[in-house]
Amino acid sequence: MGDALGRLVSLVMLPILSRAFVPADYGAIDLLAVAYGFLIICIPMNVTTGLQKFYYQNSGLDVRQLVTSCCFFLTLLTIVVAIGLAAGGNYLSELIVGGVDLRRAVQLLAFCLPIEIFFNCLLLLLRLQRKALYFSLINILRVILTPALTYVWVVLLSSGIDGVFISKLITLSILTLLTFIFERRNFSSVISFAPFKQMLLYAIPGHPSLIIKSLMNILPRYVLSVFASLSAVGLFGIAFRVTSVLNMGVEAFNRAWNPFAFANAGKPEERQLYELIFKTFAFGLIFFGLGLSLYAREVLMVLTPVEYHSAHLLVGGVTFFTGVRGLVLIYSTALYSVNQVKWTSYLTAFQLMVFLAAAAVLVPRYQTSGLIASLDLAAAIFLGCYLKVTEHFFPFFMPKLRLIFLLILACLAVLCFNFFELGLWVGIAGKLVFLLIYIWLGMLMLLTPSERASLRQYANTIYQHAPMVTSE
Repeated sequence: MGDALGRLVSLVMLPILSRAFVPADYGAIDLLAVAYGFLIICIPMNVTTGLQKFYYQNSGLDVRQLVTSCCFFLTLLTIVVAIGLAAGGNYLSELIVGGVDLRRAVQLLAFCLPIEIFFNCLLLLLRLQRKALYFSLINILRVILTPALTYVWVVLLSSGIDGVFISKLITLSILTLLTFIFERRNFSSVISFAPFKQMLLYAIPGHPSLIIKSLMNILPRYVLSVFASLSAVGLFGIAFRVTSVLNMGVEAFNRAWNPFAFANAGKPEERQLYELIFKTFAFGLIFFGLGLSLYAREVLMVLTPVEYHSAHLLVGGVTFFTGVRGLVLIYSTALYSVNQVKWTSYLTAFQLMVFLAAAAVLVPRYQTSGLIASLDLAAAIFLGCYLKVTEHFFPFFMPKLRLIFLLILACLAVLCFNFFELGLWVGIAGKLVFLLIYIWLGMLMLLTPSERASLRQYANTIYQHAPMVTSE
């Protein structure tokens, strides 16, 4: 819930940014944002994964020293990187967005880097301590502060693109200070490089996979900026923001699925568990992706001015790409469970190469449509390869033909509703009827009667335990 609240910022910001900036300016902001997000993932070198592993293996002062050392050395490293970025603001502005002068924006983001790295460590500490309420309160405050300060700096003070990142810097500073005050007793005055080195050595082998995965967020924007325009990047970024709702569900599932899967590893019912979860999650992804794609036009009509409405045509393709990345989570967990982690890096690198090869051919000629086709082609091949590799190491039943049929039906529905212009309320009602029929058809095609009974039993169990969890 806390993560979902934090991610709502991107949707809450949409009405403000889309009304304050034309698509070209929004495209420049989006390019800077994804480059910044790439650094946030690269700089920590996956050390926070090591912190999660070793946190529970220590106690008392050892834990405090572990946390302090991790935060200190990561923040110190980030400060060094930030100084370099601030000094090279002119060059980086030209490299990222071409003719648009964003030197000051680059410098502001450089100042944000060490603060956000430290803030992310503090949030991880809250999660490790299971302080869910405070974690959620911090994210609620982020959802309130970020749009409010952005409105002040961008709209009232007319600071332009710089105002977006000034508000980000102020928000991060406030949240980091408040969280540190709350967590200050969990830090030690003793700092040692030894525990940081231990976490680094454990985590660094999984870092290349994270980098490659992050590149799949950055490269499409930059390819589009080279062969099309910043306006096209802006519309593509809007489509990605709409699909952030689906991504929230994927992230929430992943947080729950991994420990659940590992807890059942090696048990007799493990394969049956994978079958049920795979089919249910796959259908959930297709259904919610279909809903987002069908209602993207109405969502954008409410949240954005008219010059952004055409982005709804891109949502379907972006949703497919996001859905595949979500579905692969089940396959990657299966490979982790049989100690075949190396395949996650190999297959992610292969997906990147397929995308670049397809984009080199399609994007110069078809621009945004070619980019979407390249992303979806790479995603489809990526999923097929994952399926074959997983079958070899961890075979479990998947109704491939039925899933393909449901996916094709969803694609045809999106194309038909986009092609035929219906009235607002007629379109909303027609899409709702189709979605209800689609749910009924999908459940019949994918789940056996016993699996449907199991899901009802899970739902009843959750419902019965909900009052107890709430009271606790």
